[in-house]
Amino acid sequence: MVNKNIKEIGTRAGVYMEEHYDGGFPNESLLVVEDYAIQLIEKCIRLCSRHITDSEPGQTNEHNEAIMMCVNSIQDHFGIRGL
Repeated sequence: MVNKNIKEIGTRAGVYMEEHYDGGFPNESLLVVEDYAIQLIEKCIRLCSRHITDSEPGQTNEHNEAIMMCVNSIQDHFGIRGL
């Protein structure tokens, strides 16, 4: 099942984002669009994560915390975990 936020973006881009066409035929292009969206989202997460810096043991690093909050927000919004 496609995440509702990915489905919304696809719909706004003019892609038919329902799992089946009228008549019950499966929408195979939906899988391609979903995979493409997930790859883009994962790339964004990796780009953000590259900006995490080393900090001294026991110190809080507000910069890193902000980046991780952003990464977590993206993952939550699009339902993508485990990167």
